[in-house]
Amino acid sequence: MQIKKRVTLLILSLFLGFSAQVMAQGINFDTKSTWQQLLETAKNNNKLIFLDCYTDWCGPCKGMADRVFTNPEVGKYMNSHFICTKRDMEKGEGIELSKTYKKYIPGFPTYLLINYKGEVVHQAAGYMEAEKFINSMKEGMENKTWIAYKERYEKGERDWDFLSEYFILLEDAVQQESIKEAKVYALENLTIEALKESGSAYRIFKQYWTDVTSPLFKEFMGNGAIYRKYGEREREIGDWAGRLYDRKIREIESQFTDEKSTLSSLRDSQLPSDIEDLKQELIKGFTYGREEKIARLLLFNSLLDKDFDRYVALVENGTEFGMFRYYKDNISTFCRLFFNDVKGKKDIAKCLELTEVDPDGKMISPRQIRNWAYFLDLSGEKKRAADLVEKAAVLEAEIKKNFEKFFK
Repeated sequence: MQIKKRVTLLILSLFLGFSAQVMAQGINFDTKSTWQQLLETAKNNNKLIFLDCYTDWCGPCKGMADRVFTNPEVGKYMNSHFICTKRDMEKGEGIELSKTYKKYIPGFPTYLLINYKGEVVHQAAGYMEAEKFINSMKEGMENKTWIAYKERYEKGERDWDFLSEYFILLEDAVQQESIKEAKVYALENLTIEALKESGSAYRIFKQYWTDVTSPLFKEFMGNGAIYRKYGEREREIGDWAGRLYDRKIREIESQFTDEKSTLSSLRDSQLPSDIEDLKQELIKGFTYGREEKIARLLLFNSLLDKDFDRYVALVENGTEFGMFRYYKDNISTFCRLFFNDVKGKKDIAKCLELTEVDPDGKMISPRQIRNWAYFLDLSGEKKRAADLVEKAAVLEAEIKKNFEKFFK
């Protein structure tokens, strides 16, 4: 009797262990059936096909396979609702599927829900945690997908609540072209009244607005009642606005650091007016890092005025107060800009001081080394300058090689 009891317990434990293993297996992918066979199975079982589109070099794909698709809750939901399969989009049948569903695959991983007719009814992309992944598949089952919303958008639906939901679905699906199209409409039609009345319009504004020179942005920044209505504080808005101002200032910087630019051409452009406008707005406002942003704009003014003495004073004072800690590359390039455009300048020694770098130091760019070499050459140290130019070329090649390796 004791032996029989032990055998029964052993069988029961094996059964429970097997059951637990089955329940914990995650998604059960059918990779043996052909695509046509899967479509037939979908039709006969009145289910959608879940297709995981991946490649063997894709890191996020491996993360999904290892951590999400093996999740018991994910497996329970997916196995009960869909016919699940996966294909390497660069091998075998995946190559043709990649061509068939090209417009739905912005990158990898991509997840498609497809009906028995082969029509995509839902698409999502990118790495997702288990809960978000399941919610995305539920949205597909409920037809709350960017594909359905796009049809509604194209039929003319445009209220702010709809647009806000549409953007969320498009972002999850990484549908950049549709996002761009909807952004153009939304940003052109935003008004201060819409921001006051609609939380959805406010969310779209906060997520996508970038133009700090626009009348709408300026009016918003002067109307604290709007953001306070949505539970945001002045500090939070200051941080957000600070990032937008940074973006605009970097756009301006890119024109000063462009090798094709000259001070004369920049003076004749819209830049002087834009810089002055930005400076006045920052002086009046409460944006994060305001003092450093104003200092950078004052540097631009000194360049446009061809006032090298003022430029040097600004650099030295800004450096003393820690404002230009991560700005040495641009300061070096601005010195070059003076001497490319202004003839007869006498302050080569000061430029040598401002552009000098440790060519073997960390985080030194090839451009900084070349800028210093330029002034060494002007000062007569031609051999040393030539050696530095060669070193800059080697460093540039090394950076390019490592950069390419990083993305393999």
